[in-house]
Amino acid sequence: MSEEKVQPHIHPFNFFIVSRLEEIWHDISLANFNDAVQKLYHFTLFLEPKIQKKVESLMVEAEKYIVNPKLPCERFVVRFLSELTSLLHNEGYFVSAKQIQGRLSKFEGGEKHG
Repeated sequence: MSEEKVQPHIHPFNFFIVSRLEEIWHDISLANFNDAVQKLYHFTLFLEPKIQKKVESLMVEAEKYIVNPKLPCERFVVRFLSELTSLLHNEGYFVSAKQIQGRLSKFEGGEKHG
């Protein structure tokens, strides 16, 4: 019997979202703020038009930092990431992750399904 953890199926788009957000946060943690702004901007282009519309002003502001990387952007990138993450939560982008977590906790708790 394998001792590996059971991994739930994660839809590729959800995996993409989480991976990009982790990558952006990693850049922030390393103080690579300009890289984080650029990655956040490009990440936003993959989201639904209604999401893009809600962060349109942040995207316009991000373009200023991308064009002029000498501008200090630490506060901006944290604000952009925070607002975008909240919006993604509110729009239900992470609902499936919450559902999977609920099923896993039942499975790990020893409940029988079937």
